[in-house]
Amino acid sequence: MADLGIYSGRLQLTNEPLYSVIMDCRLVIVAPSGWKLSIQFEEMDLEGSSTYCHGDFIQLLDGTSHHALSIHGMPSNDRLCGKVKPKKDLTSRSNVVTVRFYSHMSVQDTGFTFLFSAFHTGTCERGDFKCENGRCISSMLNCDEDNNCGDESDICGLTPAGTAGLVLLCIAIFLFLIFSGLWCTYTEPGKEDPKKQPLTKPNKRSSLGTNTSVLTTESRLTHSPYLKRTPDTSVTRSTPSPNENLRAPLVKHDINGL
Repeated sequence: MADLGIYSGRLQLTNEPLYSVIMDCRLVIVAPSGWKLSIQFEEMDLEGSSTYCHGDFIQLLDGTSHHALSIHGMPSNDRLCGKVKPKKDLTSRSNVVTVRFYSHMSVQDTGFTFLFSAFHTGTCERGDFKCENGRCISSMLNCDEDNNCGDESDICGLTPAGTAGLVLLCIAIFLFLIFSGLWCTYTEPGKEDPKKQPLTKPNKRSSLGTNTSVLTTESRLTHSPYLKRTPDTSVTRSTPSPNENLRAPLVKHDINGL
């Protein structure tokens, strides 16, 4: 890996829909001297569960020896299997990791895929990119859309979590604007609902100098100083002249009509 100048890669078990039975494969990944390796599983579909790996399994050993310890982050049984991938990246103590995959003859699944990245924790030098978690990776890996740092600090633009948060924020703002517009529509000041306004009759008053209309009624009239009672129950309204200075007209009462 160091001789080729490759500081990161992606390992996929097989290109076939299902991996073969009765496999016992080993692959050695070597980082530059003084560097370490991180491994992040992207897919995991093997037989068994994370607790019991009696069938198919993966081993990640720190070094090339058959008796080497597992890299940091492996389960207590030193094996990975089942459908649940590790939540965090797994890291080596040295610059060499041996990958072993074993399958027996009964069950076939789709396998696994993981991303491996070389890093060191010393002073980041020229040609390195400094991650926010203190790791140094090759600057060639910056903005390559892979999480080589392990904390997504080398990913340019929004991360998937950041994109989801931005979408939710836009939806919340959109709903707020809609409800604010509806509230303003129904509570706009200075305007009332015409259906709730009281009904009023227009005030019809005759102007001075014009003849008033004649009112006819069949019921007994109440006493009013502005009405003149006539025997034929016709009531006329007197129109004051301009010279009378708008005084109340005198009313003559017909004694026979009382």
